[in-house]
Amino acid sequence: MQNPSGGPDLAVMEVINRGNKVVFFDIALGGGNDEADGDERKPLGRIKLELFVNDCPKTCENFRQYCTGEHTDPVTRAPLG
Repeated sequence: MQNPSGGPDLAVMEVINRGNKVVFFDIALGGGNDEADGDERKPLGRIKLELFVNDCPKTCENFRQYCTGEHTDPVTRAPLG
């Protein structure tokens, strides 16, 4: 897990060392489906969520799979968690 300064993100490494999982949400402004308007995508940052696997393992694994898109509906390709 890298942070913008180039080294590992110590907070994320601490979470992993505790045995929990981390999922990321990259947030951006603009860059919608309509490219004709010239709207550029501006990255705003990353939200990191710690999943407490010892407290609710099935829910955490389900949410992790949903976030990563590991399992998708064969017809719609929508993520299934």
